[in-house]
Amino acid sequence: MRLPGCLLAVCLAIVACGKGAPNGNQCQHNFDCKAGEGCVNGTCEVLPCGGCQADEACGADEKCVPAQGAACADHTCPAAYPCNSGGVCAKPCVVNGDCDTGFFCNSALKSCTECAFDSQCAGKTGKPVCNTDNGTCAACNVNFDCPPPTATRA
Repeated sequence: MRLPGCLLAVCLAIVACGKGAPNGNQCQHNFDCKAGEGCVNGTCEVLPCGGCQADEACGADEKCVPAQGAACADHTCPAAYPCNSGGVCAKPCVVNGDCDTGFFCNSALKSCTECAFDSQCAGKTGKPVCNTDNGTCAACNVNFDCPPPTATRA
């Protein structure tokens, strides 16, 4: 007669581990809700930005985007990617090894950026130069170098 006791333990474990909200949208914990939802006052509700991951920034349009390089003006930077002095969400760094793949430690901005020098933009179609103000690859660095109608620094 050990079977009923084991069956009861398995059922309790499934309920305790939150395999979905018991009655539709009702919940006790965030894990009771679908991805992108959280438990708010006992009900699963859609989170702003659908619940961005730790390496994503929430845009003004409430969409999640990769945090590294997102513009601070229209994104909320996550804690690990604070807004740098160039106005972009970026990981702080001391050496290149502190940065995600494809990014470089920009000593002027003290954060990981797409570039610090023009040579790091080689191969970026339409963006051959480094905008050293924010560490992003751009079409041009000064207005007179920009082809029309771009005539503005990217």
